[in-house]
Amino acid sequence: MDLQSFNASTQSGSFELPAIQEVPLTALTNVSDHAVKVEITSTGEWSLINFETSDPKLAKYKRLTDGDGYERDKNDESYKLKYPHLKPAALVSEIKDAEGNVKSSVGGKQQSLKLEPGETLSFIINDDPNYFKNNAGQLTISYSVSA
Repeated sequence: MDLQSFNASTQSGSFELPAIQEVPLTALTNVSDHAVKVEITSTGEWSLINFETSDPKLAKYKRLTDGDGYERDKNDESYKLKYPHLKPAALVSEIKDAEGNVKSSVGGKQQSLKLEPGETLSFIINDDPNYFKNNAGQLTISYSVSA
C-alpha cells in the first residue's frame, strides 16, 4: 500500500507506523523525473516485547524506546534481527529501486535520504521477523520532500 506518491518539488506529511507492522510499509514513491531529498523525523515510543518477563536478557526489550532503538550489546547477536547492522527496535528506512531491489537501509529517529526517480521508501521496526506480534507502541513518522 502506498501512502503517498509525489512528483512535486516540495511536499510534507506524516503517518503512524505500529511496531507490529510485519512487512515494510511503503510510504513514499518518487514518481518525478529527478532525485529528491527526504527528511524524516519520528516521535513516539515502542518496544520489542509486550509481555512481563523476568529474563534479564529480555529486560531491555520491554522498556519503551524511540526510533533510535536500543543500545546494542552482545545479547543482540543471539537474535535474528531483520537488519543486523542496525540497532534493535530502530526505525528502519528502506530504499528500493524501481524493480523492488533493496538499495539501502538506514536506522534512527532522524534521517536525511536521497530518493531517485522510481525509488520507494518503506519503514519498519528492526526486529526478528518471527516476533513482530510481540511488539508494542507506534511511531509517528513526519517527512518533508524537496528537490
